[in-house]
Amino acid sequence: MPRCGLTTDSCALFTANDAYLCGFEIHVPSGCCAAINKSRHTNALGQMRRTLKANTAESGQIDLERLLVNNSQ
Repeated sequence: MPRCGLTTDSCALFTANDAYLCGFEIHVPSGCCAAINKSRHTNALGQMRRTLKANTAESGQIDLERLLVNNSQ
């Protein structure tokens, strides 16, 4: 179930957190969101990896076909 947010340390972080609490697998393509500065972006991605078990790879490294197939079952 795709969800999105633009700012890494706000919209994306809170949306990912809500999805994690609902039992979803979290993928946040690191190049598809940003923050006011690189440090906040990097810290938010790190927090998502640590606490939400999020995949924060670049978008080209995420197998979207696999995700779509798994979510449709």
